[in-house]
Amino acid sequence: RKWRDQVEFTPFEDVLSEIRKQSGSTKHLVGSKLTIKYITELPWTKKLARTHVNEKSALTYAIEMVASEFNQDEFVYSLNKNIGESLELGRGVRLSGSPHGINKYKHINKGAFLSAINPKPETCRFYQSLGLSITDIKKAFMFQYCYQALMRTSLRDPNSTKEVIIIVPSREIAEW
Repeated sequence: RKWRDQVEFTPFEDVLSEIRKQSGSTKHLVGSKLTIKYITELPWTKKLARTHVNEKSALTYAIEMVASEFNQDEFVYSLNKNIGESLELGRGVRLSGSPHGINKYKHINKGAFLSAINPKPETCRFYQSLGLSITDIKKAFMFQYCYQALMRTSLRDPNSTKEVIIIVPSREIAEW
C-alpha cells in the first residue's frame, strides 16, 4: 500500500509464456472453476475463533460447516497448531503450518483455511519501521498463509478443469 502510487506492476511476458509453454497451458482459468465460501463478515482472529455463541465456539461452528460442506469428499485444511491433532474432519487432510511448496495434494479439489495467523511482534516492528500499518502487516501474513495453504489443491494445476471449492474464515480473505 505504501508504494502503490510509486510502483507499476507489469507481467514479464517472456517468463509467463515459457511457463505456459512448459505446463502445456495457454491460460489459467482459475476464476471459472473456483467457488469461495466464507464464514463471517468479521476479520478472523484467535479471539473470534474462541468466542462462544449458544455454547459453541465460532471455530466449532466453522469446523462443522466445513465437515457438512465437504461431507465425504477428500479435502485439505489448515488449523492453528494449538487445535488438537485428534480433530476428525471426515476425509480431510491437515496441512502443516507451513505448507509452501507441497505438491502432493494437487489432485484434491476442496480446501478450508481456518487458521488465525499473526506475525511475531518483532516482525511487526520491522515492517512498521518501513512505514506499514499493523493492520496491513497482519492482513498480509494472514492472506499469504491462506493463499499458500489453499494453493496446495488442484488450483495449482493450470490444466485442471475440475471445480474447486474453498472455504475461508472471513469475507475480507475471500475478496482478496
